[in-house]
Amino acid sequence: MSALRTPTDEAIPLAELPSACTTPGHSAAERVDLFWSGVRSAGTGQVAMSWTSRTSLDRYRSTGIAHPGSRTRWSQEAALAKVRDDPTRLQALGALHLWRTMTSEQVAAVVGSPLTSSPRSVDLALLFAAGLAQRGMVFAAERRAIAPMLWRPDIAARAMRFEDRLSYAEWLGVYAGQEWSWGAQAGRHNLITTELSLRVAEYTPIGAVLGELLAGARLLFPTQEQLARSRRSADAVWVRDDGLRIVVEATATATTTFRARLEHWIKALLQDTERSTVVLFVDVSDPDNDRSRPDLMMRRGIVDAVTASPERVEAGIPSRVAFARYRDWFPDLGLVHPSFFGLQVERPTGRPGARFEPVDLLDPYAVPFAPADPEAARAPIVHAGNLYGVPHWLRGPGLDLDAVVRRLAGFPPPEVMPPERRAELVERFARRADPSARAQSRHGDDPPASLSTDPRRPRPLALGRASLGSERRGS
Repeated sequence: MSALRTPTDEAIPLAELPSACTTPGHSAAERVDLFWSGVRSAGTGQVAMSWTSRTSLDRYRSTGIAHPGSRTRWSQEAALAKVRDDPTRLQALGALHLWRTMTSEQVAAVVGSPLTSSPRSVDLALLFAAGLAQRGMVFAAERRAIAPMLWRPDIAARAMRFEDRLSYAEWLGVYAGQEWSWGAQAGRHNLITTELSLRVAEYTPIGAVLGELLAGARLLFPTQEQLARSRRSADAVWVRDDGLRIVVEATATATTTFRARLEHWIKALLQDTERSTVVLFVDVSDPDNDRSRPDLMMRRGIVDAVTASPERVEAGIPSRVAFARYRDWFPDLGLVHPSFFGLQVERPTGRPGARFEPVDLLDPYAVPFAPADPEAARAPIVHAGNLYGVPHWLRGPGLDLDAVVRRLAGFPPPEVMPPERRAELVERFARRADPSARAQSRHGDDPPASLSTDPRRPRPLALGRASLGSERRGS
């Protein structure tokens, strides 16, 4: 066993634990383990990823270099229509947009449809045929290795204006309030971070897990002017039930890029006077590589950065920058360590010589958070209910989008019926439903026309996207 591997004595088989993921056959114990299967080694020559888009496939066919059987079953317009009219396909698209890169198994787990990951399923195939998603494959040194199909958003979809076909609720669910984003695709990091976030959602009492799309510095700290134009984004954000945000940065090396990310987030934390955010660096390096020991260099870099000035120490930065190793939480294939259930990490809060001390990020007593506005702090959890990319078991009722649409369209809020009037109507309808009172009801008052059950009555005003126009895109 590698010296870097965590002992498995206390580890628990994932298959023995109840999972919050209710998608049959798609819990963490049943999905392909991307870390221990070797996908973590992508870029080292052991594993490679290859991607294809609808545009490139059409180009290959026009030049005669594509395989005869590689054509799609649908025209692009037909595929777009089929995606638009199917909630499962829209949710799959929202998942890809939020998390950047996913396996078909991960998409099925998030959406809640086990058929989505089937090779015979048309859900993801239609996203490809519509030009909304790219599909990829993992090529390993073992030719016969069985790996799941990979999926990510297609950059060409930005020019399609697919959002023009959607209602407000669908646009919010797929786009999460953002422009269509393709961005820098770090496939290996995205896959492992998505899997880790799914496991957090399955086995811990987290409030919400959000992907890279919503982990941008400008979204996390909207009041900080120096971050208003920042394009830097973390890999994920986990929101504790009280609203504390855990910004997740997965990293495999302690290069200058790692140090630049560290400095960027520390400067943001210095301006976060409410202490609403903790930044967690997760080591996802190859556990079989005994030579480089990137975890030691990461720890050293964190200590140097958080203690670089008295200002940082006084602002409590050492208690707000944490470190964890993926292999400590999941020490081997199909195993989980009990420390994962509370998200036990290390923080550089100790004395010299023993800087790093363990703490559970989900323990509000060990990591306190007292927001000035508790309701606003928990807003990301409420808003997550409207986002298709959030695991389906974590989606609550969400926002009242009818009120939002009315406000954006310039309509006044609906009048609330007084309780006494509501009670009067309930009593009247109950009396009419009583057979013994039907004769008497003929001489009584009829219900108001607006409450009639006549199917010919006018339907409520439908506020589609066309009525929103530029207000929604500018929100």
